[in-house]
Amino acid sequence: MDKEQKAIERIKLASQLSLQKYGKPLICTYSGGKDSDVLLELFKRSGVPFEAHNSHTTVDAPETVYHIRKVFHDLENEGGASKDCDAEIQRRKYKHVETYSNKKIPANTISALLLQHLKRT
Repeated sequence: MDKEQKAIERIKLASQLSLQKYGKPLICTYSGGKDSDVLLELFKRSGVPFEAHNSHTTVDAPETVYHIRKVFHDLENEGGASKDCDAEIQRRKYKHVETYSNKKIPANTISALLLQHLKRT
């Protein structure tokens, strides 16, 4: 069994468990990146009912946001591979920039803190 078929079988198993235990379809979280595109395609090929969700963070590049909108528009129009796909883009009530500006932290300090945090992880 190749990696693609193995992944699809695991999605099918997880879907069965989700439907039996919770009575709800799986959720495919979607960031707009390459990994999310692959995962979404695997969900579509599996034929299971699923929901695709994106949490709009307001810090994504405009190209990423346009790509996400296009993908979700296509999902809504085609209804997913099994016609059982629900696509939703969740929008935050605040912007990350606003939270930092409310704390009166300069932008270059924010960048330095973020880079420092990323280096630790």
